[in-house]
Amino acid sequence: MVQRGHAWKLRKIWRFGRGAKVQRNVKDRLFRFLFEKDREALLQLYNALNGTDYRDASQLEIVTIESAVYVVMKNDLAFVLAGLISLPTPKCVVFYNGTKEMPEEQTLRLSDAFDDKTAKADVELNVRMLNINHGHNRLLMEKCRVLKEYAQFVDITRKFMLEEKHVETALAEAVDYCIEKGILEMFLRKNRAEVLGMLLEEFDMKKYERTLRSEGLEEGMELGIEQGIEQGIEQGIEQGIRCMIEVLQEAGQAKAYVTDVLVEKYFLSKEEAEEKLLLYWK
Repeated sequence: MVQRGHAWKLRKIWRFGRGAKVQRNVKDRLFRFLFEKDREALLQLYNALNGTDYRDASQLEIVTIESAVYVVMKNDLAFVLAGLISLPTPKCVVFYNGTKEMPEEQTLRLSDAFDDKTAKADVELNVRMLNINHGHNRLLMEKCRVLKEYAQFVDITRKFMLEEKHVETALAEAVDYCIEKGILEMFLRKNRAEVLGMLLEEFDMKKYERTLRSEGLEEGMELGIEQGIEQGIEQGIEQGIRCMIEVLQEAGQAKAYVTDVLVEKYFLSKEEAEEKLLLYWK
């Protein structure tokens, strides 16, 4: 969004470095859907981030880039005949609400992903990352009611998912509970179907990723067996342990529960399971 000389791009999750996966945009869509529907909330968020007190939400301009990742090279023709183009000062903010432990705030730098750390780059980017999980950045939350309720909504949804095996039932009950408690009440009443659709899509993507991880384990085991190499089998088992820990952590399970699962599924001692947890729990 653009407000009085400052250009802001709101995103949800950012990961740098080799091996980093492109994050799904389901929660990002839900986040943007919420704030694009409520310009007053968007202005409140802007003021909360900048310590400003703007009152006219009509001055906000949403400039979301929908297709930021290209699979082929693409370039626009641009040139200046005389002088320089005056640009608003950019500020980049990332809102994090994943399940891994993160600080209240940290700065991400593009240069951290460069191969050669000693070379001076012509381009640098600093991104302010804020943890917006429920219970974090309380001062920011108090200044932006909608952001606070969004964090509560995500937290409640996760809890209902853990308690109810049937996904659609859990999500529907979570939405109804939030409406009853006045959490994003008007937004959820008006957009209930769209919100449930986005949440179900996110769950389906997680299930798909878990399937891919499981298939990767099976392929590793088969490769090890076919080659008759004990190391290949051990690597397949190790990959399975790592994936199991990552999946259960993402689901919000406690470390004690994950330890018990590793002992049961992989025939590890409790000490061995705890060692694996220390190794792969992020």
